[in-house]
Amino acid sequence: MKDIKLTNIFSQAWKVFKNNWKIIILALFVFILVSGLLSSLEHFLSGENGIFNFLLSLVSYLVSVWLGMGFIKFNLNVVDGKKPCVKDLFTGVQSFKHLLKYFVITLLAGILIMFGYILLIIPGLILTFGLYFIGFVAYENKHGIRESISYAWKLTKGYKWDLFLFALLSMLISLAGLIAFGVGLLVAIPVCALATAIFYRKLQVIYAGAEVTVDGVEETEEVKEEQE
Repeated sequence: MKDIKLTNIFSQAWKVFKNNWKIIILALFVFILVSGLLSSLEHFLSGENGIFNFLLSLVSYLVSVWLGMGFIKFNLNVVDGKKPCVKDLFTGVQSFKHLLKYFVITLLAGILIMFGYILLIIPGLILTFGLYFIGFVAYENKHGIRESISYAWKLTKGYKWDLFLFALLSMLISLAGLIAFGVGLLVAIPVCALATAIFYRKLQVIYAGAEVTVDGVEETEEVKEEQE
């Protein structure tokens, strides 16, 4: 098992953010705006009809999933060195089948995690971090439903503690951004999102034994030694 240094992941995420900060912040604004409009529209249209409210909530949820898949696409494109574009937020879904498959995979993963927490806190945490990248795996759409869950689990084998610390650090960074009059979130949220995408790519590299570059960012010797 190769060591992954969280400081290197966040350092790379910061460099990627600095290289693309204008388009990243614009995409974040668009994402927040569309999400807010969707929530307001659902609230405005909801009434006393239970069936209508259920269907409205379902459609709203699927649109949120669609937007979330676009957010994953945007971050992976930035990390992979592709030219980032706001329209990535709206083109993450390849087809309705892709959307439905993503929905089923993440739903099943969520049920597994919930079941783990019902049993005890520890199994729930293990499943949470064992399936930490299930959304990324489902988005990339390279495996079947069962294979996707299995692949996501295998990716994190031996790295669940690192992911726990990573999640804790991400939370602290976001909190620091919130304390900075909320303006800091314009940096904290994208950096944490990019760091998550970088972590995912690194685990794929380790699992596959391949090589990958992150947005053309020149890595330090420490990072190179980490991957050797």
